[in-house]
Amino acid sequence: MEQSCAETIAGRTIGAMMKIGGMEPVVLLHTEVKFCAATYCAAPNTEREVIEESTRFIASKFGHLNVNEIREAFRLAAAGQIDASLNAYYGMFSVNILGKVLSAYDDHRTQAYREVRARINAEQQQRENEQRAERLKEQFGTIAEQFQALTQRNEKYPTWNTIPGWFAEKVVRDDLAGFCNDEKGKMWVTAKAWAVNSVGSWILNPATPDEDRKRYKAAKSEIEKKPDVFPDSLKSEAQDAYAKMLVFSKIAEYTQP
Repeated sequence: MEQSCAETIAGRTIGAMMKIGGMEPVVLLHTEVKFCAATYCAAPNTEREVIEESTRFIASKFGHLNVNEIREAFRLAAAGQIDASLNAYYGMFSVNILGKVLSAYDDHRTQAYREVRARINAEQQQRENEQRAERLKEQFGTIAEQFQALTQRNEKYPTWNTIPGWFAEKVVRDDLAGFCNDEKGKMWVTAKAWAVNSVGSWILNPATPDEDRKRYKAAKSEIEKKPDVFPDSLKSEAQDAYAKMLVFSKIAEYTQP
């Protein structure tokens, strides 16, 4: 399933395949539906009209899936890992059976898809950070040298949130400033409070992605129910602020260039 999720994130979906046109994607979907009908529903004599409508149905309602996920959905249904019946009454496969199997599978894969997408995004971000760091190293020296220069003179960052997250994270992770535990503890409390107080503005910000807005709304609801509990869903924002705040506390006071 993880591999299929990675394929869809890369754009290799049924919808993309159908947009290419021609008979090849149609034949491929026909083959998958016929195989699943015969192998998992004991309906080898499914009428051509049903196969054709099943293909249109998949392209219309499940175009975000990878073609390999059709067969995987039926495997999971057969194994009882998703709640979908494979009973083809009187040996007749139907679009209804197909829809219930794919719907159950779609719900089942949601968490896996999110985890795979988060991992891919993190890997991409890491690559971009490494490339950026390499370019900056060529221009300005190592991260340690850049941080040391900022402790002497700061003409770049007037406030803590203007510090690049990747830079702050590296400085903190490598402990280039020699932060003591007391500093870290107090700054973590401050960063968490900032994240909690910022949720409302993030929700209202039109630039906030829909998925993040949904997460922020859930966090806000959790905060209202349990004011003393910090939502795990805000941890990444708090960690980013924590690193920036720590670094900002150690660099020189901002002076305009």
